[in-house]
Amino acid sequence: MEKLLEKFFEVKTEIYKYFGEELEYYPIYNYTSEYWRTSNNISVEWGPNKEEVECYCETIHGKVILRGEDFTMILVEGQGCHEEVYHVFDNSKEVKEE
Repeated sequence: MEKLLEKFFEVKTEIYKYFGEELEYYPIYNYTSEYWRTSNNISVEWGPNKEEVECYCETIHGKVILRGEDFTMILVEGQGCHEEVYHVFDNSKEVKEE
Protein backbone atom coordinates (compact mmCIF):
# COMPACT_ATOMS: atom_id res chain seq x y z
CA MET A 1 0.00 0.00 0.00
CA GLU A 2 2.83 2.41 0.79
CA LYS A 3 4.20 2.17 -2.77
CA LEU A 4 0.73 2.76 -4.22
CA LEU A 5 0.30 5.90 -2.10
CA GLU A 6 3.73 7.16 -3.15
CA LYS A 7 2.87 6.62 -6.83
CA PHE A 8 -0.54 8.27 -6.34
CA PHE A 9 0.99 11.44 -4.92
CA GLU A 10 3.72 11.49 -7.58
CA VAL A 11 1.09 11.34 -10.34
CA LYS A 12 -1.07 13.96 -8.61
CA THR A 13 1.94 16.29 -8.41
CA GLU A 14 2.63 15.78 -12.14
CA ILE A 15 -0.99 16.64 -12.99
CA TYR A 16 -0.77 19.88 -11.00
CA LYS A 17 2.58 20.73 -12.66
CA TYR A 18 1.05 20.21 -16.12
CA PHE A 19 -1.43 22.99 -15.36
CA GLY A 20 1.15 25.24 -13.66
CA GLU A 21 -0.63 24.93 -10.33
CA GLU A 22 1.46 24.75 -7.17
CA LEU A 23 -1.26 24.31 -4.55
CA GLU A 24 -2.16 20.59 -4.50
CA TYR A 25 -5.13 21.00 -2.24
CA TYR A 26 -8.28 20.14 -4.18
CA PRO A 27 -9.39 16.69 -5.32
CA ILE A 28 -9.23 16.02 -9.08
CA TYR A 29 -11.98 14.32 -11.07
CA ASN A 30 -11.54 12.94 -14.59
CA TYR A 31 -14.12 14.16 -17.12
CA THR A 32 -11.95 13.62 -20.20
CA SER A 33 -14.54 11.35 -21.82
CA GLU A 34 -17.19 14.11 -21.72
CA TYR A 35 -17.92 16.94 -24.15
CA TRP A 36 -17.86 20.29 -22.39
CA ARG A 37 -18.06 24.08 -22.58
CA THR A 38 -17.88 27.05 -20.27
CA SER A 39 -20.65 29.59 -20.04
CA ASN A 40 -19.36 33.15 -19.54
CA ASN A 41 -16.60 31.75 -17.28
CA ILE A 42 -19.33 31.36 -14.64
CA SER A 43 -20.22 27.70 -15.10
CA VAL A 44 -19.02 24.59 -16.90
CA GLU A 45 -21.46 22.27 -18.64
CA TRP A 46 -20.75 18.76 -19.87
CA GLY A 47 -22.42 15.69 -21.30
CA PRO A 48 -21.86 12.46 -23.23
CA ASN A 49 -21.99 14.12 -26.66
CA LYS A 50 -22.13 17.56 -28.32
CA GLU A 51 -25.92 17.58 -28.42
CA GLU A 52 -26.24 16.86 -24.70
CA VAL A 53 -23.40 19.01 -23.42
CA GLU A 54 -25.74 20.79 -20.99
CA CYS A 55 -26.69 17.56 -19.14
CA TYR A 56 -24.56 18.54 -16.16
CA CYS A 57 -23.52 21.94 -14.86
CA GLU A 58 -21.39 23.27 -12.00
CA THR A 59 -20.42 26.79 -10.96
CA ILE A 60 -16.80 27.72 -11.60
CA HIS A 61 -15.18 28.72 -8.31
CA GLY A 62 -13.32 32.02 -8.52
CA LYS A 63 -13.20 31.78 -12.31
CA VAL A 64 -10.26 29.34 -12.00
CA ILE A 65 -9.76 27.80 -15.45
CA LEU A 66 -6.31 26.31 -16.05
CA ARG A 67 -5.72 25.56 -19.74
CA GLY A 68 -2.99 23.24 -20.88
CA GLU A 69 -2.20 22.33 -24.47
CA ASP A 70 -4.40 19.22 -24.48
CA PHE A 71 -6.43 19.43 -21.28
CA THR A 72 -8.22 22.02 -19.13
CA MET A 73 -8.66 21.85 -15.36
CA ILE A 74 -11.52 23.88 -13.85
CA LEU A 75 -12.12 24.53 -10.16
CA VAL A 76 -15.82 24.06 -9.45
CA GLU A 77 -18.06 24.34 -6.44
CA GLY A 78 -19.05 20.74 -5.88
CA GLN A 79 -22.79 20.26 -5.61
CA GLY A 80 -23.95 18.30 -2.63
CA CYS A 81 -20.57 18.19 -0.94
CA HIS A 82 -20.17 22.00 -0.79
CA GLU A 83 -16.45 21.82 -1.40
CA GLU A 84 -14.29 22.84 -4.31
CA VAL A 85 -12.94 20.17 -6.67
CA TYR A 86 -11.06 20.22 -9.97
CA HIS A 87 -12.63 18.75 -13.11
CA VAL A 88 -10.25 17.85 -15.93
CA PHE A 89 -11.56 17.98 -19.50
CA ASP A 90 -10.06 17.04 -22.88
CA ASN A 91 -9.59 20.17 -25.03
CA SER A 92 -10.46 18.21 -28.19
CA LYS A 93 -13.99 17.73 -26.78
CA GLU A 94 -14.62 21.37 -25.98
CA VAL A 95 -17.80 22.61 -27.66
CA LYS A 96 -17.23 26.16 -28.87
CA GLU A 97 -20.09 28.60 -29.04
CA GLU A 98 -20.85 29.66 -32.61
